[in-house]
Formats: sequence, structure tokens, C-alpha cells
Amino acid sequence: FGLNKRINKILQSLTHLDFTVNSLNEHHSVLSFFAPSIGRLTVWLGQFDITPFSALRSLTLKYPSLQQRNSIRPKNFPHLEHLNLSYPLEDSILLNLVFSNAFEHLKICKFDRTSTDHSWKGSPKLRSLSISVYDSYGIICVLRACPNI
Repeated sequence: FGLNKRINKILQSLTHLDFTVNSLNEHHSVLSFFAPSIGRLTVWLGQFDITPFSALRSLTLKYPSLQQRNSIRPKNFPHLEHLNLSYPLEDSILLNLVFSNAFEHLKICKFDRTSTDHSWKGSPKLRSLSISVYDSYGIICVLRACPNI
């Protein structure tokens, strides 16, 4: 921030920050400065790049774009515990990752209208799931994939 070194060091030592991105602050310099320290991020913009926030434990996307969904991968967010995606989710790759235990720490998910797949291998660490599926077959797929909910 151009402050003295001691204050910069103190600011850089902060962890588990919470930030909401909207059209008023999407280009704010604080985002890039604190990106490694932000633990909870809520994004209201589909065109916002979420990949610099690798320390995230909680991610909420209000209008998830294809680019944002494609970047939600275990290598980009290895500590992700909570994932909340609004709007219908027809992203089979992301859903397979979530419901096949690819996210090692993922415990809580909230998805609006979602397609299901019988090939999901299971996600035993998921403890809370809010999901809207199309039919009773979807409920069966989810229950098989998440034995601990």
C-alpha cells in the first residue's frame, strides 16, 4: 500500500479475511494485495477472475460464469470447505469433482437446480448439502454420493 514496511508487514500477516466483490470494488487494489489472505469470498460478477484467491475456504458465486466454474478446481482452491453457487448448475465436470471427493476439505455445498449423474464416486466428507435436483433419480444419486449427510 506504499505505507512503511512495518505496517505493510502487519497487513500482509492478516489471515482469513472476508471480502465481497461487486461492481463498485472489482478493480480495487486491496483485492490483489490481500488475495493470499482472503478466506471467504462472495462474488456478484460473472466476469471476475477468482483464481488469485488460492487461500479460500469459502466461495460464493452469485452469477457464476463458465470461466469461473472452470476455475473451481482442487489445484486452484486446495483448502475449499464451503462452496455456494447460485443459478442452475449444468457443469458435469465440476459436479463430478465435487461428488467424487476431489476437493479434500469440502464439507458444505449449496447448489441451485443441478443435474445429477449415477457415476459419482462419492464424497464422504460432505456434511451439509443444499441442492435442487430435477427428479427422484437425482435424490438417489446425491444420497449415494454423500453417505454422511
